[in-house]
Amino acid sequence: MLFHNWRKTISFLAVLILILLALTWTNLRFNRQPLLVFLQNSARDLLAPIQNQIESSFTWLQEGITSLQELGNLRQDNLRLKQENDALLELALNYKAAQEEIDRLRELLEYKSDIANFAVVTARIISWPSTWPSRSMLNVGSRNGILIDMPVRTPRGLIGRIVQVSASSSELMLLNDTSSGVGGRNLSDGSLGIVRGQGSQNPHLKMINISLDADIRPGDSIVTSGLGDTFPEGILIGTVVSVDNDPSGQHKTAILQMAVDIYRLHEVQVLLPMPEDPIDDNTDSGVDP
Repeated sequence: MLFHNWRKTISFLAVLILILLALTWTNLRFNRQPLLVFLQNSARDLLAPIQNQIESSFTWLQEGITSLQELGNLRQDNLRLKQENDALLELALNYKAAQEEIDRLRELLEYKSDIANFAVVTARIISWPSTWPSRSMLNVGSRNGILIDMPVRTPRGLIGRIVQVSASSSELMLLNDTSSGVGGRNLSDGSLGIVRGQGSQNPHLKMINISLDADIRPGDSIVTSGLGDTFPEGILIGTVVSVDNDPSGQHKTAILQMAVDIYRLHEVQVLLPMPEDPIDDNTDSGVDP
């Protein structure tokens, strides 16, 4: 556009020069004005449109350069604001994650062991083996008093037991593992059964060997029965989803929804059996030694 304006300006200037020459010749022949005065007046009148055109072109050019500078500044401001926004978003996410961790740890600390003769060791899940998704690794081991078959829970319910132990870590087998088995009791009617895992791809547990006359219904809560040496009594396992008779017709089976979303865990509690108080045989018999 600027090149096109300059071509028009040059063409116009050539025409004005021709007109100026013609006016000069006319003045010399008829008006007889002093030549210098006539040329000054004529040049001023004839060149005024050109000057306006040139000033307009330079004004347009200056405004264009200013617009480009403002556009560059705007892009820099947008980039700076985006970086600041990303930094604030990251800070907010870190704060949220830290707050969630604090809330989880506070819940664990406030939830003291309510099971007689058991102490609690808080542990963090440090890995989920991809080849065995129904197992996980904890950051506590034999140095922390952890032993094989110790039960593991959260304040919301049971999640599994310890199956391998090293000095500083241990392996947790989750309830949904096909090798897992827990004695269960229905809180509603006291009926008993065995709760088994159905694999990591199945979100439900299966309670088998339930008596045919048991009054077990969907919505009932199943807790550990305490029969056996591994799991203490009364830890919530899950909630009954459905009830049916097994193929043999001799027992009922129930499908349970686990009480804990095991794949969203970060921290857990390992239950350590406490040694029983020794019996004092040196009681006072009333007889002097």
